[in-house]
Amino acid sequence: MTGLIYEILWTRMVVKIIGSAPFAVSIILTVFMGGLGLGSYIASRSIDNIKEPLRLLKIYGILEIVIGIYSLIIPLLLLAFHPLYAMIYNSLFEYFMLYNLLTFVGCAILFILPVTCMGATLPILCRLYVTRLSHLGTNAGRLYGLNTIGAALGALLCGFWLISAYGMWGALAVAVFINIVIGLACIVTALKTTLHSREYKPSETVVLKEREDVTSNAKVMTGALIIFAISIPESFKIGSTSVRLT
Repeated sequence: MTGLIYEILWTRMVVKIIGSAPFAVSIILTVFMGGLGLGSYIASRSIDNIKEPLRLLKIYGILEIVIGIYSLIIPLLLLAFHPLYAMIYNSLFEYFMLYNLLTFVGCAILFILPVTCMGATLPILCRLYVTRLSHLGTNAGRLYGLNTIGAALGALLCGFWLISAYGMWGALAVAVFINIVIGLACIVTALKTTLHSREYKPSETVVLKEREDVTSNAKVMTGALIIFAISIPESFKIGSTSVRLT
């Protein structure tokens, strides 16, 4: 939910600097999708080495806090970079492609950290929540469904209520507050919980059997991947639509 709130707010902020709504939407959407993919890739390559569920929960909490704090700083960074963008525009406004390329690079540098952290959160939750390969489809699908519902809710709340009720800074404060509260709750829970670690170490026989079951359902997996590929851009289209409507 907060991810789509940030997308809408950052798009409106970037519009005030580069002065072009279509390009601002395209830039933010591209950086978001790229950062989510990068974060997911980095997390998927490293989290399998973490066997303690509470450690995963702590990492998730830290990422939420980093997202919140950095998102609060971004408006100040954009204000600081405004003179630089003005200079670039005055020097390169005749060179359309070069100007937009430099604008994209600048926005990517500013936004890549929080969106990469956002991309890492879902794989971490999946690793925490899914303890057996046989439960992968059900549990990961449940998390992904909640993630998509949250994206739609964030776009709806921000585009049609938060900004009009509290303004840009108020909407930003709400999203930052949610991220930090979730992050602190996860860290405190991880520190205080004394539950035994549930290491993901199924027996070799079980792994082989589950792999055979997964292979036999290749068509189902292909269909699921197609649905994933379609639904991710759709959730961001919701945010872009609410940007245009507001």
